[in-house]
Amino acid sequence: KYFLYFQNIIIASAIVLNLIKTFCSMKQLIQNFKTGELYVGSASGNNGGLWQRWSDYANIDNLTGGNKKLEKIKLENGNEYIKDNFRYSILEIFDTKTRNDIIIERERHWMKVLDSIKHGMNC
Repeated sequence: KYFLYFQNIIIASAIVLNLIKTFCSMKQLIQNFKTGELYVGSASGNNGGLWQRWSDYANIDNLTGGNKKLEKIKLENGNEYIKDNFRYSILEIFDTKTRNDIIIERERHWMKVLDSIKHGMNC
């Protein structure tokens, strides 16, 4: 049952492992397949990059990565809900020389394009 959940993270993690050595900052997308809601987030080299961020989300004792909206969903629905309905993707990759203001602007861009503030999980 949990295999598909962890398979998604393991496969994605294996694919990006080599990217992480070269590219530090990334935009990620979390999708709730049950509701269709989206969450646009960041992972930067300053905090361990995508590998660290997805490791936080894969923590069986937490599964929210400290995200307040996901914490609320977990409290209301439990860990099983997140395991069964959430998927993780890479939206965009930035090299180590990309300025932080550009990365933040791109995050805003994706939130707007995907309407993840009004109809998603971004606050």
